[in-house]
Amino acid sequence: MRTDDIQYAQNGHGPAVTATQEAELRYQTRRLSNHPSIILYDGCNECLVGSSGSGAIYADFVLSVVASEDSSRVLWPSSPGDGWKSGVNRLTGLPNGKKLVSGGTHDKIEVHGP
Repeated sequence: MRTDDIQYAQNGHGPAVTATQEAELRYQTRRLSNHPSIILYDGCNECLVGSSGSGAIYADFVLSVVASEDSSRVLWPSSPGDGWKSGVNRLTGLPNGKKLVSGGTHDKIEVHGP
């Protein structure tokens, strides 16, 4: 099993709402959606995605496009991340067709390490 991190990074290599990037997201999601080993789509790795500011683009644009192409996989805003306020089923993590809003109700963000 594996997670598919979307192809963006930090420091000037983040997503931008453009027709070219939307087409690339749609193409890659369609291409990867047939792989049974993918269990979830992750907005980014090692970046903090919150419900406001630049991080919101992952929910508003990136993962919204991904969910429109493949609603059979769990969505996670980022790693580390604080989950979703809306847009996914709270039990399964699958997109439910509502607007994705990151920033869950947890007391603190999920962390890695000791």
